[in-house]
This record gives sequence, structure tokens and C-alpha cells, in this order.
Amino acid sequence: MSEYPIKIIKSKRKTMCLEIKHDGTLIVRVPFFMGNNDVLKFVNSKQDWINSHLSKIKNNQADLENNYLTKDEINNLISTASDYIPTRVSYFAKIMGVSYNRISIRT
Repeated sequence: MSEYPIKIIKSKRKTMCLEIKHDGTLIVRVPFFMGNNDVLKFVNSKQDWINSHLSKIKNNQADLENNYLTKDEINNLISTASDYIPTRVSYFAKIMGVSYNRISIRT
């Protein structure tokens, strides 16, 4: 079958749907009347899609693990954002005719 965990959620729906969580868990949403054999056939028919999305998730996680910022880089980004964002917010607030109380920039 497959090497990833599958969670089947039966609900009041007419169609089947697949969802892949960030941890690699496959969520299959199916109608109440759908049998497990039909669900497994559906999952097997979507193996290419599942494998492609799982590889994207793994690549994204690997990229995130390799992209840590130093404290100096974070401070530089905060400083840049503190200079740029308030002027843009003020500009668009005037155009939209709205006001705002404050702007918070956090890590």
C-alpha cells in the first residue's frame, strides 16, 4: 500500500478529497456510504499526485531547516521593515480613507 499515514474522515459529502498535511499525513475525506476498499482504490489511483506533493513538502522542510537567520540579519530586517512599512501603511490609509492605531513588527 503506502508508507505514509492515512486518516479517513467520513462526512456528509458527495465527493472524495485528498489533503496532505505538513507532517506528511494523508487526509482522505469521503462520503459516509463509501467503503474502505473504495477509499483505498481512490488513494492508489492518486499515487503520482501524492508522491509529487510529498516530495515538495520534504524539499520545503529541508529548505526551511537550512535557512536560519542570524540575530544581526533579523535585526536588519526589523529595522528595514520599521522604516518601510509605516510609510506604506500611511500612504494606503489616506487612499482608502481609513485610520489605524499602531503598527507592530515582531520576529
